[in-house]
Amino acid sequence: MLHQYTQEQEILRESIVEFVRDEVLPAVPQMEEGNEFPLALMRRCGDLGLGGLLFPEQYGGTDMGLSTFVMALEELARGSQTLALTLDASLTLCFLPILHAGTEEQKAKYLPGAVTMESIGAMAVGEATGTMNFAAHSGTAVRDGDEWVINATKVMTTNSQAADVYLVFAHVDGNPAPTAFLVEKDNPGLSFGELERKLGWHGSNTGTTIYENCRVSDADRLGEIHGGFEAVLVPIFHSCVGIGAMCNGNAAAALDQALEYTKVRNIGGKNLIEYQTVAQDIARAAMEIEVSRALVEKTAKLIDEGGVPLPGSALAVLTSACKVYPPELGSRVCDLAIQLHGGVGYLTNDIHRRWRDNRACLIGEGPTALHMDWISAAVASGGYRL
Repeated sequence: MLHQYTQEQEILRESIVEFVRDEVLPAVPQMEEGNEFPLALMRRCGDLGLGGLLFPEQYGGTDMGLSTFVMALEELARGSQTLALTLDASLTLCFLPILHAGTEEQKAKYLPGAVTMESIGAMAVGEATGTMNFAAHSGTAVRDGDEWVINATKVMTTNSQAADVYLVFAHVDGNPAPTAFLVEKDNPGLSFGELERKLGWHGSNTGTTIYENCRVSDADRLGEIHGGFEAVLVPIFHSCVGIGAMCNGNAAAALDQALEYTKVRNIGGKNLIEYQTVAQDIARAAMEIEVSRALVEKTAKLIDEGGVPLPGSALAVLTSACKVYPPELGSRVCDLAIQLHGGVGYLTNDIHRRWRDNRACLIGEGPTALHMDWISAAVASGGYRL
């Protein structure tokens, strides 16, 4: 792979490579078999400085930007996409909105813990209808003096039960535009449903969060009343780029495993890699991973340079492309890796974990079809120049 990292980035990358080799990969079996949330590994991510990459120094961060963050996610995903996802969801979907839309008091309260990974975050947005339309959500928040009373049930919450703070959306005064609130785990109005058992991402907590007459102060409101969507718009696009990086790392690891297997698996008197078809399949996959990586890195760099991926803009097309192309590529590469392993690839082993984990990336943060609709609308309207 060809990258132009700064010396500081390269030092960080090497530390993540060692961390993945020495600590993450040995922990994967317990995450897979016991569905164990990787809390200790998250704390270690904090020790390595990964929690602070997106946050200013005044809150304990290093402010190295999205380009460095996606580099870190790619390397983490080479060991465990579950760990990369857990980190990404905490930082981009909960704490980054606080940085973008929060008061100084909220930033000072929550961001230092986010940086050290002593505090885990979650975004509670999905509802049982499965709709991506905020206006169709049923959660409500009613003003009661200096407090708000929230009643809502949110499904498919990533980091459910494990998070210390939840960013939850509810409607105020019947307005279809949602309002965002911060709810801490020990709030007596917050309870949890059982965790889901998923196809992949084992060890990542996914479950229902229930807000029943859940009282929070007005100081816990994030952003303006009816301004919840604006508070999270840009951070969600950061997460889309992060998902692209995770898929690239996972796919690269799957291809590495397949390549090593083809070097030792002998069929018909030759190792698999000596068959032209096999060698070209691997070459094409390697080429496409590099293209996918370039897409993610370009998008992250443009955002770091001040670009804002507003809906319909050229940069929003790229962020949506990060949510479409790397996950689709990841599925193809992981499927190829299984195929090249033959029957071994179908057995319960590490190689098909790669495919199972990648499959969720075509769904989370908006399914592929939704992002394709956004891309096509921008292209048709001239917001993106072909």
